[in-house]
Amino acid sequence: MDDKTEKYLWEELKLLQPIIDKFDNLSFQIKKWFLGILVAVAGVAIVREKPALIIFNFFLVLVFYYAEAAYRTAHDSFLTRGRQIQRVLRGEETLEKSEMPPHLDRFLVHGDKELAALWKHMIAMARQPRVSGIYWLSLLGNLLLLVLSLV
Repeated sequence: MDDKTEKYLWEELKLLQPIIDKFDNLSFQIKKWFLGILVAVAGVAIVREKPALIIFNFFLVLVFYYAEAAYRTAHDSFLTRGRQIQRVLRGEETLEKSEMPPHLDRFLVHGDKELAALWKHMIAMARQPRVSGIYWLSLLGNLLLLVLSLV
């Protein structure tokens, strides 16, 4: 690898690191907004005795779950690229011209490959209570509120 390529790889790695670090903060903010909106809508539904708003909360769960999965897909893409650059800089593998650089808007679904990655993360998230527990609990809470409001 020539010096120019190595310099560009170091620069790309420096640019990727803050992006990777921000994803954890984004995930926390998504959950914070989700809980705030969910509790507000549930409160209005209870006070105004409108079970239709509780049904709207089910839609909110799906929207925020999708947003979290999309961000996790992007996070995974950036992590993979960062690890690849680190392996190249250590001399463990070579870098082909076709591999540099990746699409930085990877979390937007452009085709089957990105859609498959998004579904993979949505399913993986559902299996991890640490990640998806808030969504499962909110679904159960909404179901309980709906049953109680209809009784």
